[in-house]
Amino acid sequence: MRTKSESIRILCTNHKKQNNMALKNLRIEEGCTACGLCEDIAPDVFKVEDEAIILEGADIAANEEDIREAADACPVEVIVFDED
Repeated sequence: MRTKSESIRILCTNHKKQNNMALKNLRIEEGCTACGLCEDIAPDVFKVEDEAIILEGADIAANEEDIREAADACPVEVIVFDED
């Protein structure tokens, strides 16, 4: 039986295969519940204290797959971005 994290990774992997567009304008909208999933999935991009923040200087391009996974896993869907 798969863990929740493994299932999320499989779903995100399938999404990534279909989507080759570049990520831009990454942001976190209001409503973050500080669950910590984004930081667990993409610790080089997200930090969670009272709410999630995007780390200053985070290399978005190098962490694109993890960012997409974190956005897909976010239970309140507040991790958003545009695609080029």
